[in-house]
Amino acid sequence: MVVFDEDTPVHVLAQLRPDIWVKGGDYAEDDLPESDLLATWGGRTVVVPFHDGHSTTSLIETARAMPV
Repeated sequence: MVVFDEDTPVHVLAQLRPDIWVKGGDYAEDDLPESDLLATWGGRTVVVPFHDGHSTTSLIETARAMPV
């Protein structure tokens, strides 16, 4: 995980140069400025669909309910 202060992670991605950048289904690849950036080194953006019942919030709630 990387924290960034900009509206998009373009500067961070330029340093990391990932082969694949994954975004959730609420995005369209053509609307992401980082897609063009990744293409400059042969990387690509993959937009994955949402699955009902699976969310970060749900995962956090499940983890918090587990005994330590």
